[in-house]
Amino acid sequence: PSGNDSNNGSSGSPWKTLAYACSKATSSGDVIHVNAGTYTETVQSMLAVGVSIEGAGVISVIQSHVGGSSFTIYLYSSSQGTNGNQHISNIKMDGSALTAYGAIKIDRRSNVEIYNCTFVDFNYYGVGFDGDGTGNQPTTYPTGNKFHDNIVTNCSGYFPAGQPITGEGKYGLGINGQQTMLVYNNTITQTQRSVGSNGYCIKGVAGYNKDIKIYNNTLIKAPYDNLTWDFAIELWDTRGGIEIYNNIITAAIDISGGSYITGVATQKGSYAYAVWIHDNTIGQSSLSSYDRCYGVLIEQSATDVIVEKNHIKNVWIAVYSPLEPKTDGTGRSLNNINIRYNILENIGIADGGTNHPGYGIYFPFDDIGYVCDNVNILNNVLIAHSGTIPADYGIILPSIGTSTNVTVRNNIVQGFYSAPVYGHGNSGYTLDYLSIENNIFYKNGNSNLPGYSSITPTHNTTQNNLTSNPLFVSSSDFHLQSGSPAIGKGLAITGLTTDYVGNAVKSPPSIGAYENGSAVATPVSPVYTSSTVENATPSLLTMTYNLTLANYIPVGSAFSVLVNSVARTVNTVAISGNTVQLTLASAIKFGDIVTVAYTKPATNPLQTAIGGLATSISAQSIINNLINPLKDTSTVTITMTIFPNHVHKIINVLLAYSSTPSTSLSPEIIRILDISGKLFIEKLLVTGVTNIKIPLNLESGIYTVIMLANGLQMASQKMIVY
Repeated sequence: PSGNDSNNGSSGSPWKTLAYACSKATSSGDVIHVNAGTYTETVQSMLAVGVSIEGAGVISVIQSHVGGSSFTIYLYSSSQGTNGNQHISNIKMDGSALTAYGAIKIDRRSNVEIYNCTFVDFNYYGVGFDGDGTGNQPTTYPTGNKFHDNIVTNCSGYFPAGQPITGEGKYGLGINGQQTMLVYNNTITQTQRSVGSNGYCIKGVAGYNKDIKIYNNTLIKAPYDNLTWDFAIELWDTRGGIEIYNNIITAAIDISGGSYITGVATQKGSYAYAVWIHDNTIGQSSLSSYDRCYGVLIEQSATDVIVEKNHIKNVWIAVYSPLEPKTDGTGRSLNNINIRYNILENIGIADGGTNHPGYGIYFPFDDIGYVCDNVNILNNVLIAHSGTIPADYGIILPSIGTSTNVTVRNNIVQGFYSAPVYGHGNSGYTLDYLSIENNIFYKNGNSNLPGYSSITPTHNTTQNNLTSNPLFVSSSDFHLQSGSPAIGKGLAITGLTTDYVGNAVKSPPSIGAYENGSAVATPVSPVYTSSTVENATPSLLTMTYNLTLANYIPVGSAFSVLVNSVARTVNTVAISGNTVQLTLASAIKFGDIVTVAYTKPATNPLQTAIGGLATSISAQSIINNLINPLKDTSTVTITMTIFPNHVHKIINVLLAYSSTPSTSLSPEIIRILDISGKLFIEKLLVTGVTNIKIPLNLESGIYTVIMLANGLQMASQKMIVY
């Protein structure tokens, strides 16, 4: 921050702005180091091929005022698939209360990695990867791009606010025309804007992606508001090998077979599947008062889609396949759709809502000219909401023009008002080769029998379906009790070898999502991931876990918070989704080193709804996102020089003061942290000292040395230890 764009850009003569640094550092292999501090950027930074940007963590802040339609950092190449061979890491980008347009755009480049970054408050977009740049399918795909271990907060708008048919959702992360891209370990949150103004977490429109993986992310979107689409992930025109797994998602996944004009199908290409959605937790914390709140949507035309081993809850429709006609009036197609071993829980609409009943699995029955073949619904558990607006049908069969080879086996369907299974048709519709076998239909309408309207399935095998209580372990635990009629009463399905939690399927298998004998399995425990204190709420420490927590509130003494090694009292504890919110007795300040520990108490320990207990954790460093508001008002500046640098066993630090130091600078402190922000050394100085020697016992690597005076960060410098 004390640099000057007339300097030479060395560590001893740094530049002032990132935009200028990007204009000067243009040789492949160059690294632009963003030292701790806040940098106000007003023009776009054009990052050359092969040039990387590295910061010191959240204390390296790019404060953007780049508006219009320009991303703050732009990685552009004119040729598709250009090898970027570069990364951006350990910086924080701030859109200045929605002043800035977007954070980073990567256009036509391969092997670009964005990691350990924080993005907040951009108006339209967070980070976008584009293979073509014009919305078309690339002829040469970019490969090897990665986006991981980032935090994206409030960077996705929905414009204009209004009904979905007129509005457009932007993104926290955009992925278009990508191949072999990895998206993992990110937290993308879009909840902060007014009703009708929150966009999507991840968006791929026009799409054209293939062989990409989206996994181990937490995606939190504002609850459905009846004005925007209920999508956390929206991917169009997929080209095969798309895998979405192990994510926690508080909105829907939408897979679309293309625009209303082209109608190009979601397809697998040379891969084993088009899209494989598995082992995710999807849905809201409670039922919405509106319809159009979904779990997984398979829109337009689609082939070779697998929806497997997901827990979908608190939605209007758990798995939905709407098929709007193309603009030329012709139909679309569904082929090879497999929905298996999912738990679809509390399906419907909230009491007092819009009075549209919910559905478990809903295939369309619209428009002759459509074609559907090989739809398999296997070993799922479907549980209806039991409130004043009952859910309607458990499974609505595909009966769209010509439908063939539809299989419904080994499912448990419970509590749906009209019928467990329903088929509907009009003149000219056919449903041929239907199998509804070895299911348990319990507490459903139509005497637990499948119902049909205006269609009569041919080659219909409906047999061996039970109507007994399946005897779940509890209303929220769908393992089977000993003596359950579901045990060993299923049909063997070729290719299905493990149940919802990975237990081997027996012969014969059980009906439902869990195999017989798995009821004694220990519930999965929530795992602590990170903690933060944000500038807007300096008294609130937020701990994040990888699973949603039940509303059991431990006593405040179960948590130990240390601020600069001194205990700080926890006044209140609250649970929200997968976070624990600790209100502290006094606020955290900029530069404070804070740790948090948790000791599992005897009563009300942290746990999931099915009893997975969080283990005790020792002191964990938290991310302190507070901004230094006073540094620019200081009348004294301090320059710090480290020599030599590279450092071995002793660090020599020289401090130079712009004026005579006084006691107002006390206490003076030197801190040494690694690039993740972990504190290794803290040394109290004599106020006004100019020469310090500190013995080191650190592993080789890059560290940040920070000098503070009376709580204010006065200087920082990178240090290389060999």
